[in-house]
Formats: sequence, C-alpha cells, structure tokens
Amino acid sequence: MTVRRYEEISLCFKGFTSTDKPRLQVFGPGGERVQRPMKATMAVDGGLQWFWYSEDAGEVFRRPGVYRFTVTAAHTVGTSGSIVVKPATESGVYFSFDDPIRPGEAVTGTAVGRKPGSLVLASLYGDERDGKPHPKLRLLKDLEPVKADSNGEGVIRWVATKDLKSGTYVMLVEPFVSGGHECDLSCTVFEVKSRN
Repeated sequence: MTVRRYEEISLCFKGFTSTDKPRLQVFGPGGERVQRPMKATMAVDGGLQWFWYSEDAGEVFRRPGVYRFTVTAAHTVGTSGSIVVKPATESGVYFSFDDPIRPGEAVTGTAVGRKPGSLVLASLYGDERDGKPHPKLRLLKDLEPVKADSNGEGVIRWVATKDLKSGTYVMLVEPFVSGGHECDLSCTVFEVKSRN
C-alpha cells in the first residue's frame, strides 16, 4: 500500500473467528514501534478495519518511508505487510494543540506539499485591543519563518507566554487557503487561558 503524508489510511482484513481479538502494531522505517497495539473496528462487509484520519495518520506516520505492520490474533494466523509513505503533493497545514492553550504550551502547524527549501510563513492574530475583547482580529506578530525540508514540510511552532491575555487567537500559515469557511485549510482558531 502506498499513501501520501497525512492521507487517511484504512486496513481491512477478513477471516478472523468471533473469539479472536486481533491487534495491529506498526513499526517505523528504523524498526521502532510507532503504533501501540490497536483494536480493530467492524467494517461494513463484516471484516475488521483499522483506520487513521488524516491528522492521526500524520502523528503515526511521521515521515516518508516504509512502515511495517503486523496483525496478530489468538486463534487465527496473523498477517503482516508494509505501508509506503511518500511526501505530500498537495499543499496543506495540519495543526496540533490542546484547547485551551495555557502559558508555556504550544501550537504547531505542519505545512506539507511545499517546494523543498521554500520559506513557510505564519502570523499570530488576537481579539484584544487596549486590553478589551474586540470583534475583529488584529495582527499580533509574524512568527519566525521556517524552511521546508527535502520532503516539502516545515513546522511552525508558537509557545504561549505568561504575559498573554486570555482570549481568542488565530495562527495563519501562508498562503491563505479557504475551504469554504473563514479559517479552514491554512489557519486554526484557539483559546488562550492565562493564569491571571
């Protein structure tokens, strides 16, 4: 199976008995385990399925390469195989953070599908003016640009500081791409809760 970074992945198998509790494990290009044993869900056709949404796939399959998987069960012969992960070809950004953000915590945006060596630019916006909430966001700062690596990926990381006020914030990674909503494909909205 060959996929691109951050594509949804589905593995389906049949032939297990009703008393089997098959488990899947995934090992990275260096042989390290990247997915703890995972239970299957029932597929539409009666088989068993393991599924990763795009963000989950990005967390498990962290870089291009060949990943090996094994499926073991109590009463049925298991199986194994490989998933070849290639660099993303479509431009996109995948964000990771806990909401709300507290001082010292980070928001990261992984830009994919970029030209290797190109700069990934990002900005931070907030809803405060003169210490009071405001309906329109304003630019707070441009974040430090990062260079896309040989796979066309660059990671922007911003850490909330102690002096930041509670409120709504947006990280925008350029170029802005709208998927039908104000902030869909190249930006994310999050809340900051200060300790004050």
